[in-house]
Formats: sequence, C-alpha cells, structure tokens
Amino acid sequence: MTFISINITITTIMTNIARNASVISAMDFRKEPGSVLDRVDYRNETFVVKRAGKAKAALIPMREYEQLQRIKQDAKDRFWLMTQELQAAFRDVDPGEVEREIEQAVREVRTKKKHDS
Repeated sequence: MTFISINITITTIMTNIARNASVISAMDFRKEPGSVLDRVDYRNETFVVKRAGKAKAALIPMREYEQLQRIKQDAKDRFWLMTQELQAAFRDVDPGEVEREIEQAVREVRTKKKHDS
C-alpha cells in the first residue's frame, strides 16, 4: 500500500463514518454523555457532534479509532522509508542537479495543467 493509497483509505473511512453517523448537538451530548458513549461503545454507533450548526467532533467506537491510528502510523512509516530510499539513491548526485530536475518537472506539470484546462 502506498502513501497516497493509505491517505485515500483514511479519507474513505472517515467519509463512511460521517455518512453513517447520527448528528447530535453539543447541548444534547452534554445532557446525556453516558448514554451516548454507551451507544458508541456497545452498539458501534457513530455520532457527529455539532455546535451552532457546525460539526465539531466525531464520536466513533474505539476499535475504529485504533484502526485509523494504525493506518496513519503505517502511512508515516512508509513515507519515511521512501524518504530514506530516495536519500540513499541520490546520495552521490549534485544537489544543484537535483534542484534543476525538480524545477523542470514542476514546470512540465504546470504547463500540462494549463493545456488540459
């Protein structure tokens, strides 16, 4: 799984959580926090907590939170591994040459985007 696909996976999971979540106001959550937390824990329900009409937090079962944390850590680990591999691969290359190659690649992408628009 690549860094990008892991980020897409996290986004997909969060979108599904939000889509299947019940909405609860912050005031209602304050009135019965134990009841809401029990529903999250025992029934695997999810809630989006809103205050003044704006989503402020999501309450999700702990197992889903742990899964998201594992996915995020895996993404970080893969990113740093990729960074180390790139550093090793370009260790003997002149930094100025690398900078010129990057600038050229950026120009090509920007030119392509202009033509595609």
